[in-house]
Amino acid sequence: MKFQPEFSPRFKRSLKKLSASDQVDAKSAIAAMLEDPTQPFLRTKRIQNAKSIKPSVFEASANGNIRITWQYLTVNGIAYIHFRNIGHHDITLNHP
Repeated sequence: MKFQPEFSPRFKRSLKKLSASDQVDAKSAIAAMLEDPTQPFLRTKRIQNAKSIKPSVFEASANGNIRITWQYLTVNGIAYIHFRNIGHHDITLNHP
């Protein structure tokens, strides 16, 4: 199933702050997620400390240190991945 992308303002700002090589890794991971967010190399999992946020928030790895937080959304029958935040592991997962 293919997904449509939706990017939060925070995601867009955070992506611009990454190094050029991290941005390349992030864009590659985003493209893969839109095809299938459960691909093993993305190491996708639900964020445990964000259980109060609905729909559930997930994380995926762009590389060894960069994490992407996101949610599944469906609007008028169209499936989206709403990209919430991106950045270095600890900082990003503390603010999914």
